[in-house]
Amino acid sequence: MAKTIRQLTEAELKQFNPARDLSNSLDSERWQVAQARLPHLLAVLRDQFEAERIVVFGSLASKDSFTHWSSGI
Repeated sequence: MAKTIRQLTEAELKQFNPARDLSNSLDSERWQVAQARLPHLLAVLRDQFEAERIVVFGSLASKDSFTHWSSGI
């Protein structure tokens, strides 16, 4: 589960660096898994919640920014 910066342990804070080079952390395999789940999630949003417009954003929208910290839905 995701944490806010205030919930990080001291060790996690030492690793946290928002200005880091993400190229070493990219996770294209998890991105592909997340992308494969999208059609089902879109169907649920349309069928159960009558969503008319759905927008994918953040790291899920761009393989070049999806890291091992990104949500895999």
